[in-house]
Amino acid sequence: MMDSYVVAESTEKCHVVTTPSAGSRQLQRLLMLMLPLCTAASRLQGGQDLLKWLRTQPHASVGPVRLGQSTIGEGVGIFLTKDVHENEVLFEIPSAVCISFERAISDQDVGDNLAALAEKAGGGGSTVALAGYLAKSWLCGGSEFEPYLNVLPSRGAQTHVLWWTDAEVARSLSGAALDDAVGLREEVSLATRVLQQILTPAVRAAALSRGDVATVFGCDAAIAEAVTRAFVCILSRSFSYDFSAAPSSDSVANGAGEETRQAQNDDDDD
Repeated sequence: MMDSYVVAESTEKCHVVTTPSAGSRQLQRLLMLMLPLCTAASRLQGGQDLLKWLRTQPHASVGPVRLGQSTIGEGVGIFLTKDVHENEVLFEIPSAVCISFERAISDQDVGDNLAALAEKAGGGGSTVALAGYLAKSWLCGGSEFEPYLNVLPSRGAQTHVLWWTDAEVARSLSGAALDDAVGLREEVSLATRVLQQILTPAVRAAALSRGDVATVFGCDAAIAEAVTRAFVCILSRSFSYDFSAAPSSDSVANGAGEETRQAQNDDDDD
């Protein structure tokens, strides 16, 4: 049985295939991108719903895999159900089911405002727009990507500096790491204030329609929480996908626009 994987992409799909030369880093990346892993056992059902949803998508393919409790630590793991061979395809994910900047600016409620924001913001603007789209999708509900959105980590499910308090940042970091963390948190704080103005009408309308009084009166706080969650997911899961480029070997699950592609998983950390 092959025990490592690599991801390759074509112009229409992301392919996950086996390879004898790929190391554990590719496997870890595959697991993080294809199925956002959280420590709560309840995520298992969400992951199963996600795979079931993927199997219904045109041109998608989910191979000989199953989900189960991880045998290493906590959370959910992806397990092979049979021996596989070199270059055997395990996943094919159509670009149509990737969440992208282009999809964000096409949203019927907030797309135009997100597009204007991205253009005005310049570099990094599409990251902010994508964060706004994710936040709106969580808060308003009814997204076609709900099975995927439901398994993305929320507060407490993934450690990230954006979830820390100011005191935790000051206590835990120093030097360049502290400067980077403070800068990121300030940028997200500014983006949150702008996105609150854009998202509030749609979020309040959706909350009113379902009788969610708490969100109606706590709209700013709800949006701030959702936007932070969105940035955490984008910074840890977004990937570069240029349909005009030649195939590369490092992409899967949460698509992004041109500027958002800065948030690639190309770091050297394991």
